[in-house]
Amino acid sequence: MDRNYSFNIVTYITDTEAIVDFCSRAFKYAYILHDNDLDTSPHYHIICTFKQNKSFDSVRKLFSDNQNTIVKKLIDKYGAFEYLTHKNNPDKYQYSDDLVITNDLKYFSRPLSKEFSNEQFLFDICFSALSQYDLALRYGRDYIIHRSQYLEFKNIIISERDDIERGYPSYIELLSMERFLNDIHYYENQAIRDRLLEIQNKSPFD
Repeated sequence: MDRNYSFNIVTYITDTEAIVDFCSRAFKYAYILHDNDLDTSPHYHIICTFKQNKSFDSVRKLFSDNQNTIVKKLIDKYGAFEYLTHKNNPDKYQYSDDLVITNDLKYFSRPLSKEFSNEQFLFDICFSALSQYDLALRYGRDYIIHRSQYLEFKNIIISERDDIERGYPSYIELLSMERFLNDIHYYENQAIRDRLLEIQNKSPFD
């Protein structure tokens, strides 16, 4: 029997006391009443984590009317928390953040990413003495997931660094840099974009 610690729940039980009673059994919880959704009856969305793992059936039975309750495994707590207000679903009714009830806002809130300039990021991965561990700490999960692509790009930069310094950039490198910045979502700094265009338009014989 599949057992989990965290769950994503939709229940058409609209008795507030029943919802509060259920959540009092959870270690972490957040919930909201959706009473303005189109083409559906009012219902609660609940995301929660228990200290002990539980089966879907045992969680459902914590509600008095469990026939009207859908229990699923919580996959992405940040995304699920944002869905409580339809934050990332502009086509749906937008609920106020004040309507969300939780016992730990920080636990469910997506961490704010640290802002680093493109110049700093490129220097760190290509030329700094930072270890892979330090780079992962600084740039987080994105660096860990795309590490092989970053290292591939680093090798391109280092192998052609001398040509860049002499003013003879490789067009393969330029295309790789442009694709890298675009695909990995670091192509946001206008200064770098302008510099790339400037180098691309420069003749090696100028």
